[in-house]
Amino acid sequence: MYQIIQGAQIPGSESLQEGYRRDGSWLYANVSAERLDSLFRTFLRREGSELFSLFLEQPSNLRDENPLPEGTIEKFHVDVYYLDGISENDAVHLLDLFGPLLIHDGMVRFGFASERGNELGKYKFGEIYAFSHSGDLRALRKVFEAAQLKEIPDLKGPWDLISRETPGLSRAITLEDRKVSDVIEALKQVGLYFAERRED
Repeated sequence: MYQIIQGAQIPGSESLQEGYRRDGSWLYANVSAERLDSLFRTFLRREGSELFSLFLEQPSNLRDENPLPEGTIEKFHVDVYYLDGISENDAVHLLDLFGPLLIHDGMVRFGFASERGNELGKYKFGEIYAFSHSGDLRALRKVFEAAQLKEIPDLKGPWDLISRETPGLSRAITLEDRKVSDVIEALKQVGLYFAERRED
């Protein structure tokens, strides 16, 4: 049965199926939550890149937003962080230490980009996005195929189930007394840096 991440609620999520679809230079995938860690490790192993970058995106603090005079916030933002120049072994070690929290937290987005220009990331509601800067998606398709994910051109994702009448929910979680903010502070000690604040 398809499982969604702990930090998300999606009405009708039991109807989702694993698979991926292409949209331009992007691949979008549904992957059951218990298989996400393995998918990232497969990407790192098969990519054959000497160095990777970790990216983390989390919602900006409310004090950093610009509310309108009546107190409402028209546009929300995310804070983007990078940890550059890490090896495959470093990346795997990060998954060992922080993978379950990063995977299951409903607010954080994270992933890895290789020197070859390929990226794999987890986004809102646990959706997986893969991107090739060159537009050549063959290597990324092979990652999905190695994970027994089939291409389904009309694949339905979480956003197809969410509407004003049937809203989805994303929330931050705590695992082993650790939050994503703790992960960010820990990784700053080894070079994680704030890159930008951008519209969500």
